Amino acid sequence: MSRYLNLILFFILMFLFYLAWKFILPELIVVLRTLFFILLPFILATI
Repeated sequence: MSRYLNLILFFILMFLFYLAWKFILPELIVVLRTLFFILLPFILATI
């Protein structure tokens, strides 16, 4: 029984990781790109 429980927990973790990869990562990329474009003039000004 515990083996099946471990398997179910493993599948739940994989599903959560897939959801994070599918939804959170693109949002993070958009946020990082926006921050990069906001900070780019300051970076170029200091160089």
